[in-house]
Amino acid sequence: MGVLQASQLTNPPIAAGGAGAEVSYRFGGEGGGSIAIYAKGNFTIAQGASIHANGNSGMNSTSSGDTGGAGGGGGGIVIVAAKGTMTISGSIRANGGSGSPGINNVVGGLGSGGGGGGGGGIIHLITATTPAITGNLEVLGGSAGMSIFEGSSTNSGGGGGASGGNGGDGGSSVGAQYLSSQSGRTGLILQTIVSAPENLLK
Repeated sequence: MGVLQASQLTNPPIAAGGAGAEVSYRFGGEGGGSIAIYAKGNFTIAQGASIHANGNSGMNSTSSGDTGGAGGGGGGIVIVAAKGTMTISGSIRANGGSGSPGINNVVGGLGSGGGGGGGGGIIHLITATTPAITGNLEVLGGSAGMSIFEGSSTNSGGGGGASGGNGGDGGSSVGAQYLSSQSGRTGLILQTIVSAPENLLK
């Protein structure tokens, strides 16, 4: 999702991050959900407190055979709007989930690509004054699952789910060329300072 489109998303859907792609006997990670907080006064996340909307990691339901890994889920969306001050001493996280590793148990069989990592989510802070942030805001992409290459071709891994950042590609092969799985891309952290934040809420 682009910055302009993300900045206009002030009432996000419940299902926010995209799910990771599934492959045989491998379950793609669910995308992170969404939360929107609209404060008429001041808003504070105290030190040690946190809001999480992370995507889940891909999961291998069996360790047998030769199969590509599943993709991680994309991070979710967190919208916080406050007419008063905003202080964040804790953390807000909307990270992508990790791809699961490829499984390769058949000697002399095909290789197995790992799942791609989920893209990082979106954090959007909307305030009337500059927020005081001493805590952590995270929209990291999920890590790629390990690819195992052998033989003349590879069972492809599933791609990661997208959100603020694109999901990573699953590991695969094109002809004699091996393509390793990729981590998800970093998401978006947005700040909008406007005298009447409520006018942006839809």
